[in-house]
Amino acid sequence: MLNPGTCQGQLGKFPNCDLLHERIDRLRPGRILSAAVKLAATSGFSGLRIPRIRAEAGVSRRSFDARFGDAAECFLEAIEAVVTAAASRAQNVAREATGWDLAVADLVEELDPPTGEELAVLRELQATIAPGGRPA
Repeated sequence: MLNPGTCQGQLGKFPNCDLLHERIDRLRPGRILSAAVKLAATSGFSGLRIPRIRAEAGVSRRSFDARFGDAAECFLEAIEAVVTAAASRAQNVAREATGWDLAVADLVEELDPPTGEELAVLRELQATIAPGGRPA
């Protein structure tokens, strides 16, 4: 487990570091993922080595090898955990601010442009709105 405030990297302290580590540590294997995040933040990806991750996490080689094939796989899972935690936090903040749940698209796709009929309806609607956004 990381100590609070140890998320000091080359770009300075990461925002919400303690919250980030709290969420990562809840995931299994949290200690290994937290160690990978900490080491990547301080040494960069090129500094990630399995022995360093294991030592930081306080786990055996067997424990590490049972879960990860290499340091890159561990790092990618750690990044996924960070992104998942950040998305969850963003959704909670949005819910608190707006009062409703927001959904995130599973797949980004290209939409067709509006048809001529849809554009005509939008233009008619826009004509009914006065400057300042109030109905005319």
